[in-house]
This record gives sequence, C-alpha cells and structure tokens, in this order.
Amino acid sequence: FIKEELSGVLEVMSFYRVLYALFLIPFLSHSAIIENIYAKSTTGPNGAVFLTITNPTEKHLKLMGAKSDACGHVELHTHLKDGDIYRMRPIPYIMVNPGSTVALQPGGLHIMLMTVKKPLEQGNMISLTLSFEGQCDQTLMVPVKKVSGCCKHKK
Repeated sequence: FIKEELSGVLEVMSFYRVLYALFLIPFLSHSAIIENIYAKSTTGPNGAVFLTITNPTEKHLKLMGAKSDACGHVELHTHLKDGDIYRMRPIPYIMVNPGSTVALQPGGLHIMLMTVKKPLEQGNMISLTLSFEGQCDQTLMVPVKKVSGCCKHKK
C-alpha cells in the first residue's frame, strides 16, 4: 500500500518538474535580473535610482525607460565629462549585452526621477517600473538610502 502511494507521489512530482522545466525555466531565462537597487535620498526637485542589470540570455537586452508614481516623469541618464565638470544627459535606452551586467551607479548611467512629488527620505520605499524592449514590464519596490555626494555635475 505504501509503495503504491509513494509511486503516485513520485509521478506527481515528476509531472511538476517537467512543467517547471518547460515553462518556468525558459521564462526566467528571458528576464533581466535586477539587483542592488536603491534611490538616493533627496529634498530637491529631482532624484536618482541606481541598480545593476544582468542579462542571462543570449540576446541583447534594452532598458527602454521607466516610470514611478513618486515623480512627474522618469529619464534614463548618463554623465559626460565637460572639462572638470560632469554633465547629465538623457539617453534613449541602456543596452545590456548577452551574458553581461551593467551597473547604474553614481557618476555614470542612472535612472533620473524628475519633479519628485515629495522628498525621498531614507527608509522609505518607492515604486519603479522598468520597461525592457520585447519583455513584460518589471515593477519593483525601491528602498531610499542616504548616499553622500559622488561627483561634481551640472545639468
């Protein structure tokens, strides 16, 4: 009796493993892996979000934009050096090559929160939705952290 029940349980487990292999693993392998995400605390009109994006696939991955209810609108930015000053500039997308990781960090690529609705205070969370070309949007809860200044820059 126990052997028959155990056999039935193993068949069900095998069935779910097959479903996992057929459906869940391929879905996960086509998704960007987002890590180390945080928003810099600010009392000013604009804020920034930093993170790393890993592309586990064999295809190029493009971050096309983002949105957040914490601000008026969101832009993808980079820093360009102009003499001794770094200037932020909007860019149309951020490319993540197959099998690689791109860091969005202070002084480099980042997500700019324009016209922040209320101060971004340490310990709070904001919602951020990332839009990748050809993929479903990813909505994340982003912790706000106090970060000291990183570089001298102007708009």
